[in-house]
Amino acid sequence: MPRDAQGVAREWLEVASGDLAGAELMLGNPSTPRQASYLAQQCVEKALKALLSSCNTPFPKTHDLTELVALLAPDSGIHALDIDWPTLTEWAVRGRYPGTGPAAMTAEAVIAVESARRVLSLVQAEIC
Repeated sequence: MPRDAQGVAREWLEVASGDLAGAELMLGNPSTPRQASYLAQQCVEKALKALLSSCNTPFPKTHDLTELVALLAPDSGIHALDIDWPTLTEWAVRGRYPGTGPAAMTAEAVIAVESARRVLSLVQAEIC
C-alpha cells in the first residue's frame, strides 16, 4: 500500500528532528564540532526532503542541499533563508571522513546547527 505524501514527510521530519537533537548534543562537547556539523547537514537534508515529499516532488538520492533547494517552488520560504547551502553540503562528507578537508571549528559548527534549527522550524511550519 502506498504511503501518503504527508505521512512520508512526517517520517522525514522525525528523523531530521533526531539529527538536530544529536547535533545540539555534540555542539555542547568541544571535541565533537565535526560531528555536530555533519548531523546539522543531515537534519537540513532530511527536512528539505520532507518538504519535497509533502509536495509530491520527486528528488534524487543526493546530499547536495543546493540541488534540493532548487527543486522547491519559488514561493517556498526556504528561498528567503540566508543559508550557505554549499558550505553546509560539504559536511555530508567532511563530517564523516578524515582527509576531506579541515575539521570543523566550534564557531563553524554553531553556524551549521543554527542553520539546521532555522530550516527545520520553517519546514515544520510549512508542512505540519
